[in-house]
Amino acid sequence: MRRFPCRRAANAAQELDEASPGKPGDRHAGAPTEREPPASSLRAAPRPAPTPTSPRALEGFTIPGILFNNFDRRLVDLGEIAAAGLVLYVYPGCEDLPPDSDAGVAGDVLQHTTYEALREQFAQAIPGGALVALSSIPAWLQLHRSPDLAWLQDQETPFEHYRISDETLQLAEELGLPTFEHEGKAYYERLTIVARGGRIQRVFHPVVPGQDARQALAWLQLH
Repeated sequence: MRRFPCRRAANAAQELDEASPGKPGDRHAGAPTEREPPASSLRAAPRPAPTPTSPRALEGFTIPGILFNNFDRRLVDLGEIAAAGLVLYVYPGCEDLPPDSDAGVAGDVLQHTTYEALREQFAQAIPGGALVALSSIPAWLQLHRSPDLAWLQDQETPFEHYRISDETLQLAEELGLPTFEHEGKAYYERLTIVARGGRIQRVFHPVVPGQDARQALAWLQLH
């Protein structure tokens, strides 16, 4: 029966050796030496994602490189477009809302036509950039709703006007963009983003359809 306490004592001594600083097996080594922090702790902490209730918090963030379907079936990289500069206007695309609703399709059409009418001015304000409209409606439906814009897009214009589809709300997940629900489905709230060099410089939210294009253009002309 005496062997058991001795075995426990030996084990305790071994554990003390392993826990003590200095040379292995030397319980009487000097003061513990400083350890270098792991490499992961030296890295800068990632910037927290903004909350959906604070779109202005997006300013300074990088536009993520996500591939989206354009309404003419081209795949476009949003981050690549943003590197050259863009004005991104996000709209709901919800047909089931009343016509006089702020989120209704009439507002979408007004946004598209106003931005298109000002395309030459935007080309001067953000050379080499592009206009980008984004919603969660399918690309084929965007084409159906904008045949005139599709015809213009077929021509080699120096300043493009994209209409891209984000059916799974990837950009909302990446950046925390505000959304709303209607009949069990999520839609984007209207907002406008101005980006240069891949980074968001200005966010407008909430916006009024038709006025948001002029608001973004005026800001670009001053900055």
